[in-house]
Amino acid sequence: MEEEFFKVKLPPIKIAVTGGGRVAGGAMEVLDKVGIRKVSVFEYLYKQFDEPVYAQLHSGDYNTQPDVEVWHSPDFYENPHLYKSTFRKFSRVTDLLLACAYWSPLAPKLFTEEETKEPDFRINTIADITCDVNGSIPITKRSTTVINPAFDYNPKSGDLELPYSSQGNIKHQQLRNSR
Repeated sequence: MEEEFFKVKLPPIKIAVTGGGRVAGGAMEVLDKVGIRKVSVFEYLYKQFDEPVYAQLHSGDYNTQPDVEVWHSPDFYENPHLYKSTFRKFSRVTDLLLACAYWSPLAPKLFTEEETKEPDFRINTIADITCDVNGSIPITKRSTTVINPAFDYNPKSGDLELPYSSQGNIKHQQLRNSR
């Protein structure tokens, strides 16, 4: 498998990896072996690159609690319903999202279906490795199968369509989670 990694050639895209556990670790291990450079969250948000790059995003990078200035992870995991998503700053600069973070139904979703209609919503491919139907990725409306591992999401209609069916659609793939 590692011999195949050297064949992967990507254009200069930005890849966001959410999470800090084993699933995110496995995704980043593959990105590293493919030769994609990891950059800081600051660089990811504010710099342009002439090569593919990725950033690892933790909950504190894309959630906030109103009127609280200091991030406190234990409070987020105990009281996720008190937090608001700030992922919008990432959806404006991300091409490929690898969703690898644990998600609680009480926590905010990363983005809304309405936000996918915005002209500056740049994400065009999502690999929802966590596969939480109606979870952190609102367009994960169903699971995929080995035979049908991908589908497109049409932001205009909100419908799921055949994979790779339209250029304006968001490509969605669910990779089997090994949690």
